[in-house]
Amino acid sequence: MKKIFFVVILFLVTFFSCKTSKVVTSGYQPPVGGVVVTDSVKAEEALKEVVTQKPILMNTEGFTFYNAADIEGGYFDYYVIIGSFVNPNNATNLSELLILKGFDPTILKSDNGKYRVAVKGTNDKKEASDLVYRIRAISPEYSDVWLLKRK
Repeated sequence: MKKIFFVVILFLVTFFSCKTSKVVTSGYQPPVGGVVVTDSVKAEEALKEVVTQKPILMNTEGFTFYNAADIEGGYFDYYVIIGSFVNPNNATNLSELLILKGFDPTILKSDNGKYRVAVKGTNDKKEASDLVYRIRAISPEYSDVWLLKRK
């Protein structure tokens, strides 16, 4: 009986002595991609700055329009590519999702057989590059967006 009593007392003392009632908080904010976030710099702006520093990948390819109706819009020198697929059904699915998000996507079939989902076609390289940066800043899930230059 003394042994059981001793074990119970030991358990209770151990249980209650290891518990702390203090809540420890820290004012530390980790840097966003190497940019220190302070009161004067918003986290979104810091993230945008980091995202825009990543170089834009640009490939030159020949292509045709996957949907005949897209030919009416004409060909452009630059296209902002948000997705690339071997299976055209995957390109169509992404295209439908992007329509719901407010984009006006076009599916291009490259000469190498891949289906590219473009969200913008333009003859102005700076306009296309600016859109890449905006997409990276507001839609991190599309951070691998790139430019296609028409052959």
